[in-house]
Amino acid sequence: MAIKARAMIISLGIVTLALLSLYLIRGGSPEERKDANVDLTPAKNGSKSMQAKLLSPIENLIEDAKKGLTLNDSRSLTQALLNSDEINSAVAYINAHPDYTSYHLLFALRRKHMAEYNGLGLDTKSQVMTSALSKVSVLNDWGILTPSVSSNREAALAILEAGKPALTFLRPLLADKNPALLEGSKEATAAIDYKYRRCDFAYHLISQILGRPEVFDRNPQKRDQEIEALQKELDKSIT
Repeated sequence: MAIKARAMIISLGIVTLALLSLYLIRGGSPEERKDANVDLTPAKNGSKSMQAKLLSPIENLIEDAKKGLTLNDSRSLTQALLNSDEINSAVAYINAHPDYTSYHLLFALRRKHMAEYNGLGLDTKSQVMTSALSKVSVLNDWGILTPSVSSNREAALAILEAGKPALTFLRPLLADKNPALLEGSKEATAAIDYKYRRCDFAYHLISQILGRPEVFDRNPQKRDQEIEALQKELDKSIT
């Protein structure tokens, strides 16, 4: 009898634990759960929702541009599959905001929607890209500069396609001596060794558009002399 009693006590204990676990998993009784419910919708006084807002593909691309991400570092750009409404929204945003915030949108069109990309004005595209050149955190999208040979990457190739209309917007960057950082073993080493500035990339791009010889010296002071000569050349062509 004692053994049976102990067995019954153990069985009751197991059932009690099971019910308690179910109670906790469900968050208490129906009344308690009702009391614990939280209204996650925005309050009338304008307080923010406790729910994370899901951004649209367009908003994600704009946010990545604002963060200064490179084109290849933007997952939103890599995975972008825009429908017709989103394509129209991208075009509208770019035309209304021809600056660095449209950078990833512009290349989303260039990569997969060339007709809409070609429909944008050369001035608009040039403004977006030169604004990005002055704002992005690292310049891997633009290429590598060395005394022996320089290479162009996606953004540089795109602005070279724009041609002479881009000169108006590249010209002010010849005075931008802010550091131009690059990521990656080879790229970062070159940026540090040669002390890249944003004006160096502007000089390189303008020289290529004009088809003029360019000199990239290891010494930034000597590069400044070449940049100054190019500035004077541009000023004469304008006047």
